[in-house]
Amino acid sequence: MSLKQQIDADLKQAMLAGDKTLVTTLRGLKSAILYAEVSAGVRDDGLSDPEITTLLTKESKKRQESADLYVRGGNQASADAELAERGVIARY
Repeated sequence: MSLKQQIDADLKQAMLAGDKTLVTTLRGLKSAILYAEVSAGVRDDGLSDPEITTLLTKESKKRQESADLYVRGGNQASADAELAERGVIARY
């Protein structure tokens, strides 16, 4: 099973379980993957697993940077939400 298929399957399970944080995070990842596929001109073929892993690394870094900014701004709740999303991304 490819990484993209795994994310799709996990999204379906999260939707059935009612896990809003997981659903939101996985939808965001699917969107980022689709955007990368379209911009690379490979929407029909899709990205390879290493390319998706690189994309996920970038997304994880974005979440960490956002969390750091929230902490500096005194908004711990938003920082925790970003770190939770980063934790989801780290599974892949």
